[in-house]
Amino acid sequence: MRLPDAIARHPLLAAACAGLLLGTVVGAAWPVPDAPAGADAQAEFSLPAPASLRRYDEARFQTVRGASIWGSGGADEPGAQQQRPTWRLAGIILRPTPAALVATDNDPRVIQVKVGATLPGGERLERVTRGGIEFLRDGCLTQRELYATVDPNATATCAPAPGGA
Repeated sequence: MRLPDAIARHPLLAAACAGLLLGTVVGAAWPVPDAPAGADAQAEFSLPAPASLRRYDEARFQTVRGASIWGSGGADEPGAQQQRPTWRLAGIILRPTPAALVATDNDPRVIQVKVGATLPGGERLERVTRGGIEFLRDGCLTQRELYATVDPNATATCAPAPGGA
């Protein structure tokens, strides 16, 4: 009488065991179906032609490979102009010799540029004051203040250099 009492106390467990037993008996009695005729002919595989696998143009791939990941304006593009390296005024030294402390975007070090020397963008440092510097770019005297935000694409008005051009 232990089995009927166990089934009465756990009816879900008893139903799961009965389903498992019935599935095993039916699965063993039911034969596995044979493969359909002609299935071997469909199962043959051959490699596709190499021309159909080509998904890109080699010239276009080389163009993309040589492009700058930071945007357009690469040296390979026709009509692209050389851009000056961007720099910022990091500090000013007034004594003993006036100089500007300049940091470039691609170099973590700060360099000291004295009056008359060349800045990283090719400009010539003309004057150092308490609040900024004056430099000569393309024949124009340009001012940059200390800690001022600078738009590298902005066009400045040209103040003629003293005693020149």
